[in-house]
Amino acid sequence: MPPLDDDFDEDDGHKVIEDDLFDYYQDVARSSFDDMLHDDERNQLFFQAIQKSIKKLRQTMNEKIFVLDIGTGTGLLSMMSIISGADKVIACEQSMPMVSCAKNIINLNGMADRIQIFPKHSTSLTLDDQDVPNLLVAELLDTELIGEGCLYAYSDAIKRLVKPNTMFVPAKGRIWIQLKIIPNFRKHRD
Repeated sequence: MPPLDDDFDEDDGHKVIEDDLFDYYQDVARSSFDDMLHDDERNQLFFQAIQKSIKKLRQTMNEKIFVLDIGTGTGLLSMMSIISGADKVIACEQSMPMVSCAKNIINLNGMADRIQIFPKHSTSLTLDDQDVPNLLVAELLDTELIGEGCLYAYSDAIKRLVKPNTMFVPAKGRIWIQLKIIPNFRKHRD
């Protein structure tokens, strides 16, 4: 039998990991980020839209590209922005477990010098006049399109945080609805 590590529990044979961030990691693991991160089609479409937006900004403006990432989560859209040629990303995230996760991922990918994360909701964010974003990226969409407060967050950002000619990713959305008749609905409702 190999020698036991100091962090090996002899009673059940499992490795014991002492980590002050364990609760944070559990919160992240229980979140819905896994589904989004593994949605390759969605991520590819976001990446293409960010690339097109940055290319258009480079062609039409003679200034640096500053991105505002609202609700950065794991930092995926922020990193896509840097890879696509953005000069700097200002990201905000209100969930402390996700802030920790995003900082680690961004650091491991060597982008911490160009992505700044603010641990707060975008409506609490204040920016200096020096680096005003001209591209806003956000994944605040759910199955109802507007359920995560994206309209309020976008409206606030337009008023306070970004330039007047700012581009948005996503730039638009569409909802399809279908009416359905449920027999005897009133009968069950009363």
